[in-house]
Amino acid sequence: MIKKDSKKAKLAKKVPAKSTKKSAPKKGNLEERLSALVRNEIRPLLQMDGGDIEIVELTPKKVLKVRLKGACDGCACASVTLQYGVQHMIDEEFPGENILVELAD
Repeated sequence: MIKKDSKKAKLAKKVPAKSTKKSAPKKGNLEERLSALVRNEIRPLLQMDGGDIEIVELTPKKVLKVRLKGACDGCACASVTLQYGVQHMIDEEFPGENILVELAD
């Protein structure tokens, strides 16, 4: 049972179901727009729990390689954060682009 004041409950309250702000500019190349989304929306959410994210590269096949840092580095929930957090937000902001997010080596 999750207590109302637990960390998970607090995080759920802070993260809106759908973003209301438009952080990724509509102009510019894809890499610049992805960088803006990570910098303005994704990174602040991870930093609330002591983590961070760094873009390593965007491949020609639209694979966004990222590095999770801080509390996210080595965390058992890192794959969940990547798939249901980062990937989901990118899919919402860039529908039809088919960008795959994966951890860099």
